[in-house]
Amino acid sequence: TVMTKFIFAVALLVGACGGSDGDDGPTLDGLWQLETSNGCVATFNFKGNKWTDNAICELESGNYGVEIESGALGRTSDTLDFVPQESSCPAHAHTSSAGYSFPAGQLALRFSNATLVFNKVSGGGKLPDGAVIANGCWDFSQSPARFTPGPVEQL
Repeated sequence: TVMTKFIFAVALLVGACGGSDGDDGPTLDGLWQLETSNGCVATFNFKGNKWTDNAICELESGNYGVEIESGALGRTSDTLDFVPQESSCPAHAHTSSAGYSFPAGQLALRFSNATLVFNKVSGGGKLPDGAVIANGCWDFSQSPARFTPGPVEQL
């Protein structure tokens, strides 16, 4: 489905981090979130020159599976260069770039195969109390997506 392909694109993303964009508009630093219609949540958390991104979805068991990447960021006025340093899915980890902008206070990341639009959020996530979250790797090339548990590893 289109949503599955979209989530696959999110899972392949590597995150980015940057500093302030000035006092007259949104800043990149902070937590940015995208909720999908199939219940998955993608986040980018930017802090200084570091980033973390996550793709989290509910598993059939009722628990959650999360794919995690983090790393360093290079930044120009309109481009973010993502260099992953840790990943729960090393096969998906790759250096990439994205154009970025802040339309209507949202964060738009323009990759070669998709544009993703995130809302800025405060606090943590929206998981129920007592949720079990397994780190690992999502394969969104099939439907339903397959999750393989695995540790977060240095790249």
